[in-house]
Amino acid sequence: MFIDNRDAELITVVDEHNEPTGEIKPRKLIHDDRDWHRMASVYIINRQGQILCHERASEIQRYPGKWQPYVGGHVRHEETPLGTAVRELYEEVILRVSPSELKKGPLRASEEKRNWIYTFLYKFSGDIEELRFLDRAVAQVAFLRFDHIVSSMQKKPERWASRLSSLEEMRPYLT
Repeated sequence: MFIDNRDAELITVVDEHNEPTGEIKPRKLIHDDRDWHRMASVYIINRQGQILCHERASEIQRYPGKWQPYVGGHVRHEETPLGTAVRELYEEVILRVSPSELKKGPLRASEEKRNWIYTFLYKFSGDIEELRFLDRAVAQVAFLRFDHIVSSMQKKPERWASRLSSLEEMRPYLT
């Protein structure tokens, strides 16, 4: 099994208004205690306007075998959401980008997951074969049209780590 050893990362606890509470906790406790926290997500869009989606490996702890239309992760303590986006692009897709290459998307709140999600967009001008992914964390990847992703989420929502409502909030930025 692919073990996610990032559960010890320190995360700043925020409140429902995205204001820091002064508490700092390991990532695992943030989830166990259902604390509000911050995330950063990056949607990678190719020259044809398609979105990079990846299927998570079946051995991974969180959302095994599910598709995801973005890369991203938790904003660590003393890290900015933009810094997290740059770091996650490198960690998950081995892409080195400067902060100025990312376009800011909406800030969204997820009451269910109790997180604030800072979204970013990255225009990728290369070919999918140029991308590299974490060993054993990704089963397969594809660039998909927005409408194809929506259709797939409607027909088989259990195959996706994201919710259709979250993707629909991103529609103005992705189409």
